[in-house]
Amino acid sequence: MSKVCGNAELELHCPHAGEDALKLDCRATRISLKTADTKVSYLDNPAEMSKYTAVGLGCATAKDGSSYFVVQYGELPFGCQFCEWNYLYDQDGRQLTHSQPAILQDASLPGDDKQYPNNQEFEAKHKQLGLSQPEIEFLACDVRMDAAGEPVCEKESRDARG
Repeated sequence: MSKVCGNAELELHCPHAGEDALKLDCRATRISLKTADTKVSYLDNPAEMSKYTAVGLGCATAKDGSSYFVVQYGELPFGCQFCEWNYLYDQDGRQLTHSQPAILQDASLPGDDKQYPNNQEFEAKHKQLGLSQPEIEFLACDVRMDAAGEPVCEKESRDARG
C-alpha cells in the first residue's frame, strides 16, 4: 500500500512469510519513503511503538499548504480495544510527534478499561499546524492461524500476481 503526499510517497511493506515467496506476513510492517528527488529510505518505528506496527497511512495539509504524512500504528491482524496511535512525518520522513509513554491511564473512564493511546503530541501538532483531517487508508490482510495457533495476517505477494 502507498500514499502520495505533497512531493513524496510512503509505502507500507509486508515482509515475505518465511520461505514462501507467494505470501507476505503483515504482522510487522516496514515503511519506505521516496522523496521528490527519488531517494528511497526506510523509516524506523518510533521506539515506543516497538511492540506495534504501522497499520495505516494518510496525508494531511497544513493551513500554510505544507503536506504531512500521518502513519497510524496498532496491532495486526485483529487490533486491540484502544490502540491507535497517530504519528506525523514531514516530507523528508522526519518523525514530528511521539507517544511517550505509549499508553495513558484515566481512572474516570467508564467500564473496566482505564487505558487509552497517547496521541497528545499528535493532537497538539495537528492543531498548531492547522492540519486537515487525514483520511487513513488501512492495510487489509487475510487472517489465518499458524501451526502454533497464532493469528497470521497475510497478503499475496505482488510478484505472485504477475
